[in-house]
Amino acid sequence: MSAGDWVRLGATLSFGEGLYKVITMSTAGVTVRGEDGRNHALSTEQFEKLMSAPAAPKRRFAKKADFFDRTDGVLAAAGYHVGTTGLGKAQRREVLRWVFEQPLNALPRVGDAAYRAEWGESRSAKRVNKITSCLWTFAQNGMARREQPREAVNDWQEDYKWFCETYAGHLSN
Repeated sequence: MSAGDWVRLGATLSFGEGLYKVITMSTAGVTVRGEDGRNHALSTEQFEKLMSAPAAPKRRFAKKADFFDRTDGVLAAAGYHVGTTGLGKAQRREVLRWVFEQPLNALPRVGDAAYRAEWGESRSAKRVNKITSCLWTFAQNGMARREQPREAVNDWQEDYKWFCETYAGHLSN
């Protein structure tokens, strides 16, 4: 990890979970810049903790949250599938590339208007954040399962890293 790299950080009281660009790194601390253009100074320990923070807080309520009711999201509807019965690496990445580059109205029409709006315009920071957020969350949720889908988790983690390295660098934050 070095200055100029993009990293997904968990939420704090000061800022939300998302994709952040590393501005400076030293033994004393790290400065990152969010999509909103604001800089955040973190201790090295806090930075490392936020890098490994889970994607979402654990549910502490009996009723299943409605955001888990989505059976088919944009990535799945576009053909993105992982694990032992999923696509190979090159095919998965082609689907991710396609989803990243397509205009919003060309993406599969799943969910309501608010969900579709979360995807932002093609090649935008919002689209990068949505795709990386999905991949990160899928991997975290897979690891939280009692019987982890190891191959699927590995695919999500590898695709997350590839996507960040390939597309996050074009953003100017």
